[in-house]
Amino acid sequence: RIDAIVGHRRETAAAIRAGAGAVGAWQEGAELSTWQFMPVALADSRRREALAASWQGEVETRVYYDPLHDLVPEYHAIGGLERTDDLFARILCLPMANDLSPAEAKTIAAGLARA
Repeated sequence: RIDAIVGHRRETAAAIRAGAGAVGAWQEGAELSTWQFMPVALADSRRREALAASWQGEVETRVYYDPLHDLVPEYHAIGGLERTDDLFARILCLPMANDLSPAEAKTIAAGLARA
């Protein structure tokens, strides 16, 4: 069943991306992913926060993994990771599930298109 599950996830992700318009940047080559979740890099952190807030109670979103240099005290002194910090502030992870329906995918895509 794995091929069918991954195929469904890829089709769902493609539908969301197609319906979202030019909302942000998707990882190159991601269409071949198994789509555990759908990270999208938005233009800036304000856009990410506004989009997440607009979906409150409708679409569950997450932020991407916190950068390691923010989690481990020994790494706080590293500094100079502006690109990492910027990317973390802009990425929003969209939901993905084996049973994500076409209607749910349309809701996600429509919200992205409004962002």
